[in-house]
Amino acid sequence: MSTFCTRDDYEAAIRGNILDAIIDFNDGKLDIAESRAISEMGGYLNARYDTEAIFAATGNDRNPLMVMYCVDIALYHLHSVLNPKKVPDHRKERFDQAKQWLADVAAGMINPPDLPRITDGSRDYVLFGSNTKRNNHI
Repeated sequence: MSTFCTRDDYEAAIRGNILDAIIDFNDGKLDIAESRAISEMGGYLNARYDTEAIFAATGNDRNPLMVMYCVDIALYHLHSVLNPKKVPDHRKERFDQAKQWLADVAAGMINPPDLPRITDGSRDYVLFGSNTKRNNHI
């Protein structure tokens, strides 16, 4: 098993017998799905947060939201491998919610206070843009 999410974390989101059926009693499949979920989450978070520290945490040092969303993303990918057209609706909703939360964190709309931020200044954001174009000609 991976060191970030435990079997208990998965069993809080899905019954153990269903999880075993999805992964065909092969924990290697669970490890692959989790590593893909961590990579996907890291893509959203690595500009502002120390993703190595986030995903290296174990036990009670882990952020509960990060664990929950990692499990949700991994379970969605495991379900989609079985039959992409029959992913349970609640898995799809949880996956979409996880991606939306990660996008909001990446955009700076949500700032989780207990995630370790990058402090060396090497990945600062510069926001730019303008107002929407106005059309005053009728």
